[in-house]
Amino acid sequence: MTRSYRFPDDATARAWLRWVASTARTRHGAPIPKEGTVYWGKNSTRWGFKAYLKSDELDTRGKGHKLSDQLPELARRQLREWATGVVRFELVLRSKELAKLGIE
Repeated sequence: MTRSYRFPDDATARAWLRWVASTARTRHGAPIPKEGTVYWGKNSTRWGFKAYLKSDELDTRGKGHKLSDQLPELARRQLREWATGVVRFELVLRSKELAKLGIE
């Protein structure tokens, strides 16, 4: 499950991510911040949750998300404008939790 929330700009979004990384708690304890992404339950066998800045994802080479140089300049600019200030939230339910819920 994913959701996005738009902040006024990247600086405000990054400040919020830093703040939530230093103050939020779950039953697993404090979140794990790593390279701009904040992880909760990262090593859980039941669930994981993360939040990250979408515009940073577009610049990340290692995960295959970097905007292609083959895209027209207008498309790259529009994608970057859309992603500015957007924090993405992703919840992952793992097999133990799915089994508990009766979902195969």
